This record gives sequence, C-alpha cells and structure tokens, in this order.
Amino acid sequence: MNIVRITMILCFITLNFLSNSCSTTSFKAKYRRLIYQHDSISTELNSLNRELESTELELFKTLYELEFLRNTIVKAEADSVVHFYHNYIFNFRRPILALIEPDLNSPFLFPLTVEKIERNWQCPVLWGRLFYFDYNHLGIDLHAREGDTVRAVYDGVIRNYEPANGYGELVAVIEHAYSQKWKDNVLASEFISIYGHIRKEKIRDSTAALQWKNGDRIQRGEIIGFINDDDHNGDGGEHLHFGIRLQTADASKASDGGRWLRGYDNRKGDQLQYFLNPVELYGRYIRFTFDPIDRN
Repeated sequence: MNIVRITMILCFITLNFLSNSCSTTSFKAKYRRLIYQHDSISTELNSLNRELESTELELFKTLYELEFLRNTIVKAEADSVVHFYHNYIFNFRRPILALIEPDLNSPFLFPLTVEKIERNWQCPVLWGRLFYFDYNHLGIDLHAREGDTVRAVYDGVIRNYEPANGYGELVAVIEHAYSQKWKDNVLASEFISIYGHIRKEKIRDSTAALQWKNGDRIQRGEIIGFINDDDHNGDGGEHLHFGIRLQTADASKASDGGRWLRGYDNRKGDQLQYFLNPVELYGRYIRFTFDPIDRN
C-alpha cells in the first residue's frame, strides 16, 4: 500500500514539474516575442523621426530659396499675398541653427562665439531675419543671451558708438580697410560693420563699462559690446543685428544721410546695392535646423 502511495506522489510531482516547465517555456517564448515587437517598433519610430527631420530640412531649404523669387513677389500686388508672406513666414522669429561652411582663407572673425562641428560652424539665427529674406532686412539677426560678448570682426576705426533709432542704447560701427571684390564683382577698398542692439556693460549698471569712442582704433577680436536685454535694445528679444555695408562711413552718410547705418532697405529698394550678406565674409550656409535648446 505504501509503495502505491509513494508511486502516486512521485507521479504527481513529475507531472507538476513538467507542467511548470512547459509554462516557463511558454512565458519565455512570449517574452522573446514582446522584445522582438519592441525592437521592431523602436526601429520604425527611429525611421519615422529621420524622415520627419529630413522633411523639416527640405521645408526650410525651400523657404529660404524663396529669396530668389524676389522679383515675382515684389510685383505681386495682392494684399493677401503680401500679408501671408510678411506675417507668416518672414516675421517668424523662431530661433534655428544655421550650419556654415567657412572659407578657411577668410581673415574675418565671427562677432559671436560659434560652435565648431568638424570643419563647420554652427550658430543660432532668427528664422525670417536672414539677409534680405523679407526683401527688406539688410543684415542678419543672431540669436543670443543678454550679456553675451560681441567682438570686432576685423581691425578698424570706430565710426559710431552711441544710441540710434531702432537699435536701442548702443549701435557700434567699425570702418575697415580691406580691398576685395564682393558681390557682382564690386571692388571695395573699405567697408563698415554694424553691430546693433548691444550695450557697454556685460551686467547692466555695472561700473565696468567699455570706454570706446568715435575715432578709436580697434583690433580684430577686441570686445566692442555686449548683447542688450529686450527692454533696452530697441527691437525686443535678445539678439545681435549684424550688418555689412560696402562703403566708408563718409560715403554712406553722403549717399544715405542720417540713415547710413540702417538695418532695413527703403521702399525703392535702392540701398541693397551697398550691403553684403554678412555670411559671405566667412563662407556659405549649408543647412538650417530647428534649435533644440530653449534660449529664452
């Protein structure tokens, strides 16, 4: 009798073990399937993200290429067209990252600190505030933080170091002697660089203010000012307006009067001929991407 009971107990234990073993095997199989599905979904999501980034890049390239449609847009008299382009595209001040392929032979220094990515430069710009992107803006707006350092791009003489309408508390203008064939093979032996929306102190109301004055000589890389806060910079939102005019200060005043350090073209559009896209001092744009960093 005891042998029968022992045999039954052993059979029960064996069957229970086999059942548990099968359950464990089934669980492992389900787990492996879930892992595979997770990996498959992750791969698909990564692929979709890459496609989205590519689509965004193509959109930005297409929008920037609208600059070359200037004649068509200018001639369009429909108010709806003008309203759409000026209010939904060109005045859109979202910070984006511009990747610049630099000319290694360029002697000029970028006015703000740039991030180097391999051989290229990356810097934040305001979309819609690129050079003549709105058929009006005679410079580029570089997104920055209050107090960021602004440096002279080349050796020269300071021709303006005081407030100006639209520029807030301070706009600096430096005259440079540099002979070069610029756009449309225009030969200019001198030009001026314009730095708008800056101030003399890194920290507001600090006693350590810059003491530059008109007529002072300044060297490439010396500090010309600091990014001003949006309450005092004359335009709102911390940024640097950076412009290049292919004339001396005196020639600019002779041809343009009191607007010689202007940041915008006039209604006739006849001032564009005197201005250069500042990026052409250094190289060329090769890519625009959304700025992933909250810089406010």
